[in-house]
Amino acid sequence: MKAVIVGLVIVAAVGGAFYYFFAAVNADPGFAIPLAIGAPVAGEVELNVAVSMLMPRREGPKLGNAGLLWDEWVADHFDLRDESGNKIPLIRSNFSQLIPDRKAGGTPEFFLTTKLKPGQRYTFDYIPFVPAPRYRYAFTAPIAPKEAVWEDFKPYSGP
Repeated sequence: MKAVIVGLVIVAAVGGAFYYFFAAVNADPGFAIPLAIGAPVAGEVELNVAVSMLMPRREGPKLGNAGLLWDEWVADHFDLRDESGNKIPLIRSNFSQLIPDRKAGGTPEFFLTTKLKPGQRYTFDYIPFVPAPRYRYAFTAPIAPKEAVWEDFKPYSGP
């Protein structure tokens, strides 16, 4: 009887270990996106974000009378807000002065730019497939330039 109990405890321990191992392996690691912040000029810093060609691959922009509706696609998939919850507009650009090609991870589809206030908190969401999942990067706009790096946008399930 003692051997059966010991055997059940071992089976339960091994089963629990497998459960936690597979949960950790299958956990969403997040989404890495290259971004850079420029030097402060007149109380503002410029944020540049590289949008890779793979981001719109599964759910690309719609086709309108004037061509692809990239601005609508950006509005559906990126959400930058200040600490008061105000939405910060993002502007598409074909180039970036802050993100060199070697840091952009290949040829980007385009770049997103905007102006931020140094020292202020922001939340930047990437929403690859509407309505979910959502990935969030929370940061404080630096008061000094920040070199282009791949920032980790972590899974987020809030509003």
